[in-house]
Amino acid sequence: MTTVVAWVLFANRRVAPARWVNRVPLLWVAIGATLLLWVFVAG
Repeated sequence: MTTVVAWVLFANRRVAPARWVNRVPLLWVAIGATLLLWVFVAG
């Protein structure tokens, strides 16, 4: 979904907001990696 929004913003020549919208899934990857690291260190 965020990819579609980013492409629409990019097509409307709003490059900076498109880049930020495209980084939203990276937040979930960072959260997941942090949780996995926490589980492995705590275990």
